[in-house]
Amino acid sequence: MIKNQQYSHLILLLILIAFIPKYQYAQELRGIAGIKYEIGSLGLDTEFQGRRISPTENKQSALWSLGAEYALTDWLDIQAAYRYAATGRSGFYAESSIDYKNKDRFTFDAQLKSKRFDNDAKLKNRLRYQINISDKGNVSHYIREKVSFEYKLSGFYRPFAEVEMYYDTDNKEIKALRLYLGSEFDMDKHVVSLTYIMEADVRTSIDFLYILELAYSFDL
Repeated sequence: MIKNQQYSHLILLLILIAFIPKYQYAQELRGIAGIKYEIGSLGLDTEFQGRRISPTENKQSALWSLGAEYALTDWLDIQAAYRYAATGRSGFYAESSIDYKNKDRFTFDAQLKSKRFDNDAKLKNRLRYQINISDKGNVSHYIREKVSFEYKLSGFYRPFAEVEMYYDTDNKEIKALRLYLGSEFDMDKHVVSLTYIMEADVRTSIDFLYILELAYSFDL
């Protein structure tokens, strides 16, 4: 009965997403599908992603990533990943509003995570070193730090809020800040998440990019 209710809630959510005027609330749409597999402390994942800027700009791209994560302790994970971006005639690779020419990306993460508190809250802090390679071979380097807060309302709903900073190590400046608001919907091996992302480019004046992301992952 509980599982039937979960699926009913999820179907209703997807119907609402399909019919709302998305481009009134977000300049960029993202759809993600991924697979995860765990072998003891080692986790492997692969992901396919499509991104599209509003129809007036007609920019879109497809991305594929492959990653490996290892749990050193109960509170510390490390991860390495590679991502490739393919683009159409628009020349849009879609890393973020600060680096749209990124074609190849390598990331190396260390993540601290707390145990879930008695009130079902959980904190995470992820530090990422990122290498971007453009279609012309130009290389840029970033340090990204993301602080996450998650609250477990039930075994099904897990709303979260995250703040992230992009630091350009080549130019020694903060380039962008991101705020993530969303929720995960956990159904055994199936996980669906809906996230609204606000990205602020702070290099000169503050310009905002609004992103709506729908993701699905399956645990093998």
